[in-house]
Amino acid sequence: MGYNSKKDYEWFKSNQATLFREHPNKYLVIRDQKVVCAYTDMEEAVSKSGLPLGEYVLQLCLEGPEAYTIQIHSPGRVAL
Repeated sequence: MGYNSKKDYEWFKSNQATLFREHPNKYLVIRDQKVVCAYTDMEEAVSKSGLPLGEYVLQLCLEGPEAYTIQIHSPGRVAL
C-alpha cells in the first residue's frame, strides 16, 4: 500500500502549537509523524527533503487555525 498522508497531517494538527514554537512560519516536510526538514522557502523544503514526490506532507507552519486550513500535498505525478 502506498503512502497515506492522513496520519502525518493529523499529527501536524495535534502538535501544531509545539511545531510553531520550534519552526515558526516555515514549510515543514513531514513523514512518519516527524519533521524531516523545515525551510522558509517551499521549493527548498521540497528539494532538500530527500523524499520522492507524493511521499510526504508539505505544510506551512503558521500559528492558530490558519496553519491547517490549507493543506498542500506533494503530487505523485504531474500530467502536462
